[in-house]
Amino acid sequence: MENKMQEQRRLHSQTMCLRGRVYFNNGRKSQPCLIRDVAYEGARIIVAKSAEIPNEIDLYIPKRKRIAHASVRWRRGEKLGLALFDVGRHVEDRPGRSRTTSMVRRSGRRTGR
Repeated sequence: MENKMQEQRRLHSQTMCLRGRVYFNNGRKSQPCLIRDVAYEGARIIVAKSAEIPNEIDLYIPKRKRIAHASVRWRRGEKLGLALFDVGRHVEDRPGRSRTTSMVRRSGRRTGR
């Protein structure tokens, strides 16, 4: 059963190496990260100082102009496993400067962040 679940996750995830940024403490702090695997529901990232990262963060992917609210599900050294919740298109290239991001919830309705 466990192997079947892991295999299904691999089928729906994409192995990659994208640069990203995690924002926390209401956007007051941030840290660069590498995004290694990403799927609709989750991602695996690598950060330099994982102990500083709280359990609730925002993950920004500049290349795709996407931002997602995420919850840390596991920690292994510098690697973090995330569950993604609100995935949306970011209005500006720099999320730290503006909180005008519109998030698209899975239900399809829009809310301001």
